[in-house]
Amino acid sequence: MTAFLFASSLFVAAASTPAAAPSVSPVVFATAAPGTVVPPAAASAAPVPRAAAPAAPLTPAVPVRRLEYAVSEKSDGDFAASTLALDLTAINAGSALTFLVVDRQPGSESAPLNAHLDRHDGMTVTGDGGFSDREEVLLALFELSFEDVGRLEKGETWVRTERTPDGTATTTYQVLGALGSLLDFSVKHEVDTSGYTSTWQGRVVYDAISRAPTSAEFSGQSAIQIKLASDSLVAQSR
Repeated sequence: MTAFLFASSLFVAAASTPAAAPSVSPVVFATAAPGTVVPPAAASAAPVPRAAAPAAPLTPAVPVRRLEYAVSEKSDGDFAASTLALDLTAINAGSALTFLVVDRQPGSESAPLNAHLDRHDGMTVTGDGGFSDREEVLLALFELSFEDVGRLEKGETWVRTERTPDGTATTTYQVLGALGSLLDFSVKHEVDTSGYTSTWQGRVVYDAISRAPTSAEFSGQSAIQIKLASDSLVAQSR
């Protein structure tokens, strides 16, 4: 498995060092029919409502890694272009990531959000800012960090089901191809909120070495385009 490289001081495995797939997860690399990954907590629990905002402003430590994405979203005729800034503030390699998320639009900036991704418990969000579709779709792609993507082959398909701040999300991945460390996936992301389903489908290019999406394009509930603009990890490696 390609090692996690979010920060050289915090990830002790080199990119060439293989790691065993997590033993807590069922087989997810199906070659015929899709497999389903349903964390035990998510399988039986009702969707968890969005957590209340903390009383004090979010003041994270110096980020481990900073990524910025140029994002555009069109929904019901309304168009928004912004920069989504993601500061990685905490890591439990292979099982959890915490980001500080800020949505910057021309002339304005959203209040920061803390987004926590957990391999078993799904996605939780706290903070004063609103939680947009483009933020949810982009953050969901970082859950590929929990998969053994280094062993994937063209045609392999798997499914992950988990809780999100808006309900229960089911994401289906299929490998379309690879060029070096860049993997090309088709992705279908469905969020069920009290019986109403929002669906996005499209393609994602994901860097298996840096463990981050580099570009994505979705249609469905809204049209979303995502492109990596800067990455402090890549800048430091030059």
